[in-house]
Amino acid sequence: MGRLAKLKALSLKNNYLTKSNPQPIPAGVFTETLLIDLNLHGNDRLTSTDLNEFEGFDVFLERRKKKKDKSLHGGAMVDMSVCGLK
Repeated sequence: MGRLAKLKALSLKNNYLTKSNPQPIPAGVFTETLLIDLNLHGNDRLTSTDLNEFEGFDVFLERRKKKKDKSLHGGAMVDMSVCGLK
């Protein structure tokens, strides 16, 4: 992913993303960055089930869970939905 290694937040809001081959979000975005916040609101053709099937998404989800769990222990209110998808 080149120089995106420090990427922590990415908004792909209202981009009409769908489950396709190749997947619309490269695996490297999930595995080779520090991404924690991914905004996919408005991508009604993509479901959280589809997203879970993307290569590398499990790595992102584990990293996000660790960060959100840490926030919860600090008493913060945290949105645990999957990137705004249904």
